[in-house]
Amino acid sequence: MIEHVGYKNYKDFFRIVRGHLVPEGLFLLHTIGDNRSLTVGDPFLHKYIFPNGQLPSLQQITASMIDCFTLQDQQNLAHHYMPTLKAWHHNMQTHWQELAKQYDERFRRMFEFYLLSCAGAFHAGAIQHWQLVFAPVERVMDYRGPR
Repeated sequence: MIEHVGYKNYKDFFRIVRGHLVPEGLFLLHTIGDNRSLTVGDPFLHKYIFPNGQLPSLQQITASMIDCFTLQDQQNLAHHYMPTLKAWHHNMQTHWQELAKQYDERFRRMFEFYLLSCAGAFHAGAIQHWQLVFAPVERVMDYRGPR
């Protein structure tokens, strides 16, 4: 979901999440991310797939969470996502006769391009698939004892 928040809103996003989390709670952020800290999304994805979408970088995420959370764990699942995208593409091809009742040929070409170009970006290591676990900063401070 953070892919649809926009980098200007990341600090607010983390503050809102923190406001809804109990003090002893944990927050799992599951996102596709970019190695680069960009401030605009991909033009093709913006126009055709995910309007106003933008992939965050780890630097943007960690800079935005600093007052609310501490990063407890990070896992990169990118090596799983390329086969997933290829499986979605295969399933779309296999079931196109059924899907063609609802979607036109233009949609098919556009979505195939999206799935395969994203698979290529994962394969090339240009984008990542992260699971990040955060703890409220107060929780971590408790473990350190009084200030």
